[in-house]
Amino acid sequence: MDVETERMLRRLALSGRMEEVRATLLDILDEDSNDDDAKAELHRLINGQPLRLTLSAEERHKQAKAEAWQALERAMEKLPLQHLKLYSRGQLEDIKEKFDSFKSTYRVTDQDLPENTRAYLQELSTRLKQFRGKYSRKVILATLGVVAGAALLIGIGSAFRQAALNKQVTLRSALQENQYEPVLAALRDADSGITRFFCPSIASDVTQAENWLKNIETQYRKLDAQISLFEQGKKKIADLSPEEQLAIETAINHQLRGQEILQERWRKQCAKEYDELQTRKNKVLQDIATPLDSPPELTGDTKVDLARITDYESYVRSRLKHTAASQELFQFSTDYASPMAAQLAQIVLLKNEVKQNRYIFDKLAKCRTYPEYQKQVQKIASQYYQPTEKYVQAYSLMPTINEMACAMAAPEGEFTEAQLKAANDILVEGKCSFPAAFPATEEMVNLTKDLFSAPSYQYRVYALEQENGTTWYSTIQPTIDKTNFVHYKRSSIDPEFTPEENYMEFQNDGTRTMYAIDATGLMSSLKLDASDFYVHTNLPKLLTATLNLKPGNHPALAQAYIYYCLLQLTDACPYPLLKGVRFSPTLKEHTDSFMNILKRHKIQLVPGCWLSTAPHIQKAEKDFAAWFNTHRGCDYAAEMRNHFIAGFSVKPHFCGYINEYSQLSVFVSMKESERLWYVSTDGIKYTTNKIFDDAIPLSPVFVEKRAMK
Repeated sequence: MDVETERMLRRLALSGRMEEVRATLLDILDEDSNDDDAKAELHRLINGQPLRLTLSAEERHKQAKAEAWQALERAMEKLPLQHLKLYSRGQLEDIKEKFDSFKSTYRVTDQDLPENTRAYLQELSTRLKQFRGKYSRKVILATLGVVAGAALLIGIGSAFRQAALNKQVTLRSALQENQYEPVLAALRDADSGITRFFCPSIASDVTQAENWLKNIETQYRKLDAQISLFEQGKKKIADLSPEEQLAIETAINHQLRGQEILQERWRKQCAKEYDELQTRKNKVLQDIATPLDSPPELTGDTKVDLARITDYESYVRSRLKHTAASQELFQFSTDYASPMAAQLAQIVLLKNEVKQNRYIFDKLAKCRTYPEYQKQVQKIASQYYQPTEKYVQAYSLMPTINEMACAMAAPEGEFTEAQLKAANDILVEGKCSFPAAFPATEEMVNLTKDLFSAPSYQYRVYALEQENGTTWYSTIQPTIDKTNFVHYKRSSIDPEFTPEENYMEFQNDGTRTMYAIDATGLMSSLKLDASDFYVHTNLPKLLTATLNLKPGNHPALAQAYIYYCLLQLTDACPYPLLKGVRFSPTLKEHTDSFMNILKRHKIQLVPGCWLSTAPHIQKAEKDFAAWFNTHRGCDYAAEMRNHFIAGFSVKPHFCGYINEYSQLSVFVSMKESERLWYVSTDGIKYTTNKIFDDAIPLSPVFVEKRAMK
């Protein structure tokens, strides 16, 4: 195409007279079918791309540079870096010349090239240097061969072998380049008996080349037949889908036999159907610009949802394939394929997650141990498949074996796993009744204040009975002077103490009775100490010890007061399991009879109450002394320990689960009306009629099994 023709075409294109441009280009190609510039411009016009003629000089320069670089990239793809050693010197020098021309034409330095391209050029230079050294050695050897003809005759077999190896390298190089004529020539040169004799391994290369050539011939015949149908009017290019047209054009552009002839025939047919192709192009643009249908509604049933998602995936893939082919064929300015590709990627992630969850649901039915079941449920994902969020919740609410054991031991749900451990420590191990997790409450602390502050337990009390029947009490022992007078100071511990009347002296004539009341032994024998009471005290053991104190100088009411304080302390514990009373029927019976004495005598057990000389107090003293004598010998701690162990010998046994359809799935046979334990929206429950209306899907199911003794 000469300069004047280019200018004319440019004016026509800029004025929008594209039909005249098309007609002119066809005339040029009729005169010279090898005019590459006219071919390229006609191809751009047919596919709706901007004509190069309409570009500015700078734009043409950039485009030419980009096309030249693309040609270099294709050349590097044909002669990849890792296989450069397989190619001939001529092939390597050819691509080296292309690089040198590109750098010279567009003023490009090695530093302007990508790092991988610089590495390619470096390896290319190294390989060419090796060739130069190799040829130098050949010259030397040839010279030596003239001088030593005898040696050459001896090594003739080696020369034939080397020649066969060279033919193998040439054939492999031609196959690597995917060029029809070089492969055909190399095959003819290599396919001989002497070559096969000296290089047996070339047989496989010959077979590969023959198959490659057959494939090329098949492609050629197929394309030739297709184009013939269009030329004969039996089919129209405009009736093809963009995918089908793109496949033909791609095959023609990569066809290695008769390529130019096929391209020319195809170009003429496209020009003939130009108007129809333009109409189809506009229709295709409308189609690919139409938004995708909305994704399917998910039901939560993985089987149903997987089928819906798979159908939608096929739909999106089809739309994406059509859109990508259309954009490549027509070079639309707007990218319609990328949003579809992003949507497809999300659909694939969703589908994979549903498939994974479906696999897990199927595997759950095969789990036979609770840890195995928990491990599988934990794998359920809900990153993309939102309906599985409820199953993730099921895992977070899944009870431990101890929590399930707690529920079986107390169906009313009155204690937790932590309380169970604390109860075991208190009732079985005999540890402190006030662990760090469940310390004494303010009420419990107040109940012991009087116990540890009462002087009645800290000092021996001295009593003085007077002739009139009244009794004075003091924590200081009375003294007798030289005149045989007794001096006595009434203590504030005396129930009848008044500041106005607190001193007495009298003649020691034996008419008055003095004696000591000692309750201090109670505290020491029970090892009660205020400083470590809430650190080391075990209430079951302390109640047992208080009940079994041997009779002595201490008043029974003092012993009853301590016993009463401990009962109150036990009753004030806010955690029923930690009290231990439920595991000692004897303690419950004793408590009832003990409280009956209090009610009958209408007294209050307070510090120093045993110092009163009131008749009903004295009567209560005798009754409590008799009560302790009657009940002494019982061991509350041992009874609580034994009953606690027996009560918690029932262990949970994993037997199945509630599947994703809220149906019971078990792998053991069960008796009628057997308790089945499960996790509901309100916590752990049991059922005997196998109704699980409130069960959380995928929650485990347990039956009760008594532990072996």
